[in-house]
Amino acid sequence: MGIEIQRKTLSFTEVSGQGMAEVNVQRSAALPGQYPAMDAAETEPILWAHGTAVITSVEAGNGSVKVAGHIVSSIIYLPEAEGEAQAVELAEPAFETSVEVPGAMAGDVAEAVATLVYLNAEPAGSRGLMLSGALTVSARTARNYTVEVAASAVAVGPSKVSAKTEDVVIARHIPLEPQDTVIEESLGHWQGGDLGQQRACGASARVKVIGCDAADGRVVVNCEATVEVACVQGTGRLIDILRRERLPVTVTVVEPEARRGMTARADAWVERASASVDADGNVHTQLLVVVKPTLVAAERVSVITSIQSETAELVDVDTVSIMGERMVAEGSMQVDVADSVPVQAIAGAAGFTGMEEIRSSHGYVGVTGVESGDGEVSLRGLLAVRIIVEDVQSDGDSDYTCARAMDVPVEFSDSVDMPDVRPEDRLEVRSISPALAAGRSGAAKLDVEGTVRFDLVAYRQARLSAVRSAYTITPVQLDPYALTFCVVGPNDTLPRIARKYGVTVEALAGANSLAPTDPIALGQKIYIPVQR
Repeated sequence: MGIEIQRKTLSFTEVSGQGMAEVNVQRSAALPGQYPAMDAAETEPILWAHGTAVITSVEAGNGSVKVAGHIVSSIIYLPEAEGEAQAVELAEPAFETSVEVPGAMAGDVAEAVATLVYLNAEPAGSRGLMLSGALTVSARTARNYTVEVAASAVAVGPSKVSAKTEDVVIARHIPLEPQDTVIEESLGHWQGGDLGQQRACGASARVKVIGCDAADGRVVVNCEATVEVACVQGTGRLIDILRRERLPVTVTVVEPEARRGMTARADAWVERASASVDADGNVHTQLLVVVKPTLVAAERVSVITSIQSETAELVDVDTVSIMGERMVAEGSMQVDVADSVPVQAIAGAAGFTGMEEIRSSHGYVGVTGVESGDGEVSLRGLLAVRIIVEDVQSDGDSDYTCARAMDVPVEFSDSVDMPDVRPEDRLEVRSISPALAAGRSGAAKLDVEGTVRFDLVAYRQARLSAVRSAYTITPVQLDPYALTFCVVGPNDTLPRIARKYGVTVEALAGANSLAPTDPIALGQKIYIPVQR
């Protein structure tokens, strides 16, 4: 008598935790030796600064994820002795943070995304820079499992059994190697003066993923890049800032496992951005974009969750937990932004005197927290409206127009009703779409207003116990007047022996000076307590 089990192997990935954090950085940096010192006579020798965040290491710990990286800072400054303006790129400032991720464990697969919200650069002596800014970091951990479960169960001999099965959707995450691509684009014509004069050009760019497709052994990642280029005439008197938004970027990653029906997601960032002006005054930029895709293979499998005997035997089973996750809700949140910011708080030594107009304004947004409640989702974060303004200045002989860029930081928080969401659900922010603007409100303030749309997805864990192995147990009727013992056989445990003889595990363990969870050895003699 017994049960014959046929097994199958399942491989799946459990999202073990996620978290978000705001990171404020302030670091000093020195100009590289090949660059001249800054002009100490100028009240504001730094003409333009921008940057992008790059993560260099991610490590999961117990309840947290350690994230480290740096900000690629692009800076244009005026050198001493009326030299030609200089554009310099620094891998500064560095940052390191520990993101709280409940459920994470050391050894989990960890990934993180950093969003630079704003960057500020100020002179610190003739060869020093003080760099400060804010970025948001989101981290997620995953755990890979391989388990064997019963695919079928058949009784051997006169016994009869019936098995109950359930369907479960399991997902396996396949991280792919990062892949880079170089994008070259012409942004337009420089509006500055004499084309014969040398120009310094600084460039910075950001990229966001707008879609991933998996099919026929390939994963195609579609992105959009936003580029900002500052061009400065050699004397530093004429500055022009050009922007190009929604620059398409497509990266194809070869992956033999990719096929139709699979899903994919990706992170993307800009490793390097540079710009130049040709003899005709056209501005050209070059971006090095890196994408890191993850392929998600989901399948529905049928597993045995319980086995019952239809004859006199008892059935004892070993089980293993399988974790699945299903999407339970989708929704969107629109955050309305309205704030007034003192000009002096962002303009520094530049002030706003003589500013002709605000040429353009746009926003960078980072989420620092998202929480689910009973039918409600709360979200908080940080944004910055970057404004590009035109200023008319004079050198004593003539007036000239230059452009400046400044960042206006704003914190925000809001909530939205999502009736199907529960507190235990995991939330993901799938996309962020800002529409932000800043306008001058008198001589002393800027009014910031607009909206940010967040697309949200809620996932719920579904855990079930699947049968791994099963055994039949023939009950034994005890003689109340005899001392009874048994010899431990293959696959015997204290709970199985207790079921066989109709006693509690606690009583059986106590009669043998054992704990209920203690292991027992093949051939060991176990005394059976009898109620007399």
